Amino acid sequence: MQFLNPAFLFGLVAVIIPIALHVLRRERAKSVLFSDLRFLSELQENRTRRIFFRQWLILILRTLSVAFIILAFARPTYQSDQNWGRQPDSTAIAILVDLSFYTKYKDSANTLFDRQLAKLKILLSSLDKHDEIVIIPVAAKPRKILSGRIKDLIQQCEMLRPTQERANIQAALLQAVSHLNTYPNLAHKVFLLTSISGYNWPEIDINNETLKQSKIFLVKSTVESFNNTTISSLNFSHWMSSISASSDLTVKISHVGSSPKSSYPVHLFIENEKVNRRSINLQADIESTLQIPFFPKRSGWISGYVESEPDNLPIDNKRYFTFKIPKKTHVTLIESPQETIYYLRKALLAIADFDPTLSLQIISKDDLSPHLLDSTDVLILSDLRNISSKRVTSILYQFVENGGGLLIFPNSTKNLETHQQKFLRELIPLRFGKIQGRPSFGNPLYYLDPTLGFHPLFTNLFPRFPKEKVLFYAYRKIIKQSGIKSLIHFNNGDIAIASGKRGKGRTIISAFPLNLDWTDWPLNGSFSSSVQRLIREFAIETELTDNYFVGDQPLHYARSHNLDDPLEVLSPKGASIRVNVEQGSGGYYWKLPILDQAGIWRLKKQNTLIKQFAVNIDARRYPSNPSLIENSRVTILNDEDDLTTQIRSQRYGLELWTICIVIASLLLLIELWAGRTPHHKKITSQVRS
Repeated sequence: MQFLNPAFLFGLVAVIIPIALHVLRRERAKSVLFSDLRFLSELQENRTRRIFFRQWLILILRTLSVAFIILAFARPTYQSDQNWGRQPDSTAIAILVDLSFYTKYKDSANTLFDRQLAKLKILLSSLDKHDEIVIIPVAAKPRKILSGRIKDLIQQCEMLRPTQERANIQAALLQAVSHLNTYPNLAHKVFLLTSISGYNWPEIDINNETLKQSKIFLVKSTVESFNNTTISSLNFSHWMSSISASSDLTVKISHVGSSPKSSYPVHLFIENEKVNRRSINLQADIESTLQIPFFPKRSGWISGYVESEPDNLPIDNKRYFTFKIPKKTHVTLIESPQETIYYLRKALLAIADFDPTLSLQIISKDDLSPHLLDSTDVLILSDLRNISSKRVTSILYQFVENGGGLLIFPNSTKNLETHQQKFLRELIPLRFGKIQGRPSFGNPLYYLDPTLGFHPLFTNLFPRFPKEKVLFYAYRKIIKQSGIKSLIHFNNGDIAIASGKRGKGRTIISAFPLNLDWTDWPLNGSFSSSVQRLIREFAIETELTDNYFVGDQPLHYARSHNLDDPLEVLSPKGASIRVNVEQGSGGYYWKLPILDQAGIWRLKKQNTLIKQFAVNIDARRYPSNPSLIENSRVTILNDEDDLTTQIRSQRYGLELWTICIVIASLLLLIELWAGRTPHHKKITSQVRS
């Protein structure tokens, strides 16, 4: 038994008031002259006993009524696991507040965040002043923890605002554990204010030893009917894009709701100008795909976004993208025997006819010179026998050092000569092993397998896999070394094509020659597109992390930039941030700031644009989280009942003040009935008898 307002217990002295009134106002018996008292003696004795009993009963009822009214003001509570009279212990409390973009969902007049903020204030007002309380904002990255007295925390929570990030609740729980561990002798409680939305978090681990010993409460904010349409992803193959050539943007749209939408409009903007509009019929809880064509009007960096009609959560109705079309890519192919160059030359001539940004020249190894390579972006070798002289190897080393791209398809000889292997090791950190399989023998055992991981330049190049495969009779095993990057693999996991760096440039090499005795790839429809994309990869180096989510903090590695000057990072709203170069295990890099806004971010060096990239809302949806919802250690505080009552009942147990009021009322009613005036007829009948 505990009392939430124990000061009122001093009011129990008021129970002496009925007793005092009873004693002070007690009437003394008066002598009344009467002719004969013989007939009244028996009546007087019975009536005196009844009056005496009624007076003491009324006194007891009044005293108890006053006592129960005072107890009601003292607010008694009861918990089965607490000793009678013991006051509740102080508690270390961590309150996690969801600041994810999803809390901007607006239903009627208020957003989910407005509801969470109101509940946060109620929660703070329900806690004890002796508790050690912190508020932990939950976003993609850990944020500053709010602490102080309850009054100060209520003022500080007014500064909380929803972000454009998703909620990394796992990281916030680690912050909560750190706070709770500071007070090992106190009881521990964690309150999580969120919507339990699938947008916010994947599986959460609450099996930390501290959390196992803590009480966890989930304070939900929900809507009656949730309806939302999200542009979930964009896919655009910029490897094939060129000026004035039609390109298709693949848009995936997710609709969550109770009913479908017909003729839903989707708009495409390039450089903030609307260039196209399409409509699509959306089914509930199904992701739909839409193709939007457009024509790039210039070379260089191009940015845009796709936007759908605003709804209750407009922040995820827009998705940004960016890509680069090179002005001109100069490709030089070194002549080699017909057996190794035939299919490659044919593919390059077809690419040059189709792609106006590509310029092709074919030369002999004798014409190779530094002056010629000054105007070359990509150099292609299809026979390593062309590098037999030191002059040629020196020119190629210098070409790659200065930022050129070298694409190598090795010759079909059984063994590479010593000087050829040395040449390759100087360009790329790899070592060739034994030949796997036998050229032009039996059935091909190997094939390119895009399911084992691949560079984005191979995206959608094998749409009919595994029904149609690029087959290989044999290949040279590439033994991976530190610094090598695999672009695509064979079905057994071996590297098929690899990439490495030297100076400012890069080299890409295959594990096979372009010979039909080794592979049928030159006859496959994906071959020409793959060669074109490999060339574009040299002109525009694309990383797996070119598109980011809000809350990410990427690294930009130094390749062809001077390390002396800082980079200028421009946010979508125009804020400028300078970052200096740092050194890590992967080389020199610039650590960019946390990307806290969706839109197009730009990197500049000495007022020259060197790169731009898109940052989008992380609108990925996850299944319902059983680690919280279905966990017996988690208590869910719902919207239907009063939050203050739920919180106090969890802390103090069942409040008994209403029971005290009911008992006091019943006692007063009984007191009124017992103190009523006796009926006159009843007395008269007794006199007659």
